[in-house]
Amino acid sequence: MKTYAYNTPYGNICYEEPFFSNKRRIFINNQELERVNKLEYIYHTPEQDIPVKLKGNVLFGAQLFFNNDFTNGIQVAQKNKWYEIVIVVFIFIFSLVWGNNRTLVSIIPLVGGAIGGFISGITSVLTLFYMKYVTKPLYKVLIGLAGFVINFGSSKNFVVLCPKTRMRHKIFGR
Repeated sequence: MKTYAYNTPYGNICYEEPFFSNKRRIFINNQELERVNKLEYIYHTPEQDIPVKLKGNVLFGAQLFFNNDFTNGIQVAQKNKWYEIVIVVFIFIFSLVWGNNRTLVSIIPLVGGAIGGFISGITSVLTLFYMKYVTKPLYKVLIGLAGFVINFGSSKNFVVLCPKTRMRHKIFGR
């Protein structure tokens, strides 16, 4: 995911972090910064080399600090809003509560426990990741609703597709 920021002394900043790897790249005015280690970079200017430190990541907000000055950071990836966290936690909690309650499972069978937690955890993280692509709160809520529906459908389909699970035997009395 790429995010862009502008800072007066340094210019255009591009922060790039792929979803599946930790190969972060930072560009300042289309010049890639030299990577020293996982969180430290060097910005080469004609006058001097400026050390740059990165704190955070693309999901929870990232800041760049120049010249080891940790008071004035440049926000290159925005932090999550409170409603994004609430939506994602709701998806996760709903699946676990529904899947572990026999009365609710008898109405609509969902997977709870470790498998349901895994499915809802993956769905929650992907929902949070896709929420970063849009800026309007309405679209973020719609993405959260889509994540909820996908989680609900995938957990329900897992029960139907795996006939030998204990939950299916408890539900249908076999």
